[in-house]
Amino acid sequence: MVKRIAALRDQGWRVTGFTFHRERNTLEEMENLRAQVEVIELNLAEDFEDCFIDHLSLP
Repeated sequence: MVKRIAALRDQGWRVTGFTFHRERNTLEEMENLRAQVEVIELNLAEDFEDCFIDHLSLP
């Protein structure tokens, strides 16, 4: 357990009892994740979204 706590501290975690918390604040973490997002269009047909939604409503 001591090695695990030391490893977590090295990665920026703060150990409080047996609860682990990241040192970064939530906004900073969200901004870092947002910067890594890559949007990929799976279907470039113009009417793809409309057809997809129409098929979702079929019985």
